Amino acid sequence: GLHCEAVLEHLEEPARAVAEMARVLRRGGRVFAATPFLQAFHGYPDHFQNLTTSGHRRLFERSGLTVVEAGACVGPAFALADLLRNFLRSQVPGGAVGKVAARAVWPLTLPFRWLDAYLLRRPSAALLCSTTYLVAAKG
Repeated sequence: GLHCEAVLEHLEEPARAVAEMARVLRRGGRVFAATPFLQAFHGYPDHFQNLTTSGHRRLFERSGLTVVEAGACVGPAFALADLLRNFLRSQVPGGAVGKVAARAVWPLTLPFRWLDAYLLRRPSAALLCSTTYLVAAKG
C-alpha cells in the first residue's frame, strides 16, 4: 500500500501524483491520504491548495481508484485553535509580539482541542476539520 500525508497541498499538480499512485498500486492495493482542509498557508517551499472531503474523493476517483473510506482525521477544535495561533503569529503587529502571543495561547487551547475526540465521531466534523483523509483501493 501507499501512504501520502500532508503532501498533496504542496504539489502544483496533485492529480498527476494521484495518477502515479494509481499506476504503481497493485490490484487490491490501498492508499491512505491525509491532506489539510482548514489550515493556514504553510509553504515548504509552497502551498497550492487544501482539500475538502469531496475534493479529496474526486481527486482519487478521477484516477480510477475506488474510495473505501473518507472523512475528517484532525478535528474542528484543532482547526480553530491552529488558526488562532497562526493568526497571532502572522497578523499581530510587531512580529515577535505575535509569536510570543501565539506560544502563550497554544497551551491554553489544549482543553478545547480535546473536544475533537468527540467531534471526530460526528459526520459534520468534515465541514470544519483541519485535515481530511481517505482510503482508496485499486480494483
